[in-house]
Amino acid sequence: MAETRQIVSWALERKCAYRTGDQWFLPGNTSTHLAILRTVASAQSDGRNVDGICVTSWGMGEDNSKNSYRIPHSGFRIEEELGTVGGISAALATCGACEANAKTELGIDVAGCFGHLDIWPDSEELDNQLWGIIKARGLEERLRAAFPLTTPLWYGFWIHSPLGRLQAELLYDILDPACDRSSREDEDVRHFLGALQAAIRWELPVHVSLFSLGHTDFGMYTVFPHCPRCKANAPVGRWKESYPETSHACRACGHEFIPEQHRSSERFDFNGEADSLEKWLREAAYDSFLRAFLRQQNCTPEQVDEVIDNKNHGPLLRRIGAVRKKRINTLERLRQNSAGKSDARHHAACSISLADDLDMEFVLVPAGEFLMGSSATEENTEESPQHVVRFDRPFYMGRYLVTQAQWNAVMNPLRPQGDPTLPVDRVSWFDCQAYCEKLCHRMRRVFRLPSEAEWEYACRAGTSTKYAFGDTLSPDQANFTPFSNDFPNLELAPEPAKKPRHRKGKRSPVGMYPPNAWGLYDMHGNVDEWCEDVWHSSYEGAPTDGSAWLEGETKIPFRVMRGGWASATEFVCTSASRHLLRSDAGDRADEPEEDEDAGTLKALFATPYGFRVVCEIS
Repeated sequence: MAETRQIVSWALERKCAYRTGDQWFLPGNTSTHLAILRTVASAQSDGRNVDGICVTSWGMGEDNSKNSYRIPHSGFRIEEELGTVGGISAALATCGACEANAKTELGIDVAGCFGHLDIWPDSEELDNQLWGIIKARGLEERLRAAFPLTTPLWYGFWIHSPLGRLQAELLYDILDPACDRSSREDEDVRHFLGALQAAIRWELPVHVSLFSLGHTDFGMYTVFPHCPRCKANAPVGRWKESYPETSHACRACGHEFIPEQHRSSERFDFNGEADSLEKWLREAAYDSFLRAFLRQQNCTPEQVDEVIDNKNHGPLLRRIGAVRKKRINTLERLRQNSAGKSDARHHAACSISLADDLDMEFVLVPAGEFLMGSSATEENTEESPQHVVRFDRPFYMGRYLVTQAQWNAVMNPLRPQGDPTLPVDRVSWFDCQAYCEKLCHRMRRVFRLPSEAEWEYACRAGTSTKYAFGDTLSPDQANFTPFSNDFPNLELAPEPAKKPRHRKGKRSPVGMYPPNAWGLYDMHGNVDEWCEDVWHSSYEGAPTDGSAWLEGETKIPFRVMRGGWASATEFVCTSASRHLLRSDAGDRADEPEEDEDAGTLKALFATPYGFRVVCEIS
């Protein structure tokens, strides 16, 4: 979840070629005009300006010796942004001669005339520290003359803008002893102190703006009710549909205002791919740029090839290819051997014996058709377009998720261990393939992962609602974490009743919650489930016969996950919900399993991934 933040933005008033418009001096406008300039200068000192392109974000890649190198993700052409004003060399000369260019501590020599202070205004510790400095230095009389007094004091500094010389001098005298010279967290304060010195020396107005408390999440930017004068948050609660229409006295400055009139919520559509270098350079040009960028980092030609191969998931894709070839050979042989031996009975259920007193149960999923995906009104492009999928033949689907006991009986064991009634988790797509391969050889029948279409068809069990149980899901129907607190926690009754309960993010033994109409358990929540399919970001071009969508397998290392998990909300546990996971997730055997009883945040939000098996009807 995104942060809830409130920051001070500031700018020194000094006209230059890079600041344009009627209100060029305001902090927001200054930042808009000069941020690119500062970005280019920062990249110049950091070796990220290559072939006329400024790289703004990057990931890390490795060669085969595990040496790390930066992989560029996004950026822009420098000439397109700075060409009209002479480029970075002209900017360095202009800013170098400017009185308002307060030096930062980031190795950047341009655009030091704006910045921000990211300090929590409601900090009682900070307020006590500032008042201690004021009283120790005898600054209270000057303070009362220069700024409105508020509680906390921080709000009063930013009510009036611009700040003149006397206010700048007082702020410097208060903040200078409060600044930790050795702390990275105070870098922005040290930069502001430099700006105040420039303002004092050259009589430059300081424009300041304290933003209202805001929060960005779920594609929305929400500003909470606040005082329009000092921007203090109104103590009327957050995330409400409406607020008091009556006059309210600000807790900080005493200003009267109506909370409902000073809050907002608007769409915040951030497109992380808008400046993707791979997208706008295209494949060949990006490859050439990437090679130049790696050479800038002193990569040898051999290392460049290794880094790019690893970046493109070469080893993983070759591994997928080898597994696919082996599985195709096994399944084709078994299908040929069973040709003409079709079991016409098609029992509603069947089972296979894995060990003494340990069976794997299967449920017959009938032939038929269904509408796969979500409707356009649900605004989830990954689950659209809806399309009809038809199954000409029935198949058997595992009644339960594969359990620890069933895993151990086949794999003898290979990593997953624990309570035998719990579903396996932290297994990779490769682990699932190995399990199915062993099962094929042992039983001489076709066992495999379900296709994504098979999984959703079996999950819906003839329904068209969000869940197999209707358009809502309650904690007594599945193991998930409700988004709201409308449901009380349900206690687990003694055996043999097996009454389900909301388990607060923990896996539960298979079969504890009601099955869907076709007798399949845990299709919503508990443990996320691997499917056979390669990940595609929508259903454009998806198969309509229920088969696995393997197009792009030589280039895409991600597979489809279905069902949601115990710590997921109901929104990701719907029948249509889907997301992606790297096929080798779960292969990190050196990572210890989370202690589910430890109550750690990491354990709560860990995503367990298991699977269930399809048995083809011969």
